[in-house]
Amino acid sequence: MLEPTPRRHLLDGSLPSAGDLRSHLHRLFVERLEARAAASDAAYMADLEDEIDEVRTELVGARVIDLARRRAAVAGRQSG
Repeated sequence: MLEPTPRRHLLDGSLPSAGDLRSHLHRLFVERLEARAAASDAAYMADLEDEIDEVRTELVGARVIDLARRRAAVAGRQSG
C-alpha cells in the first residue's frame, strides 16, 4: 500500500491549484513520452512514474477541495 504523500507547497506557502497540477501532470506525460523515445534507463522511468502517481494524487485532492469550496459558496458552511 502506498503511503500518502503531503501536498507540495508553492514558494509562498500556498497549495498549487488544480489547474497548476494539471499542467504539471501534462508536462510529466510529455517528459515520459520523450524518455520512452530516447530509451531512458529503468531507474529514471520508475522515478518518473512515481512522480506522475504523486501528482495525480495531489490533483484529485485539489479537485475535491475546489468542489468543497464551491459547494460552501453556494450552500453555506456545513456543520456537524
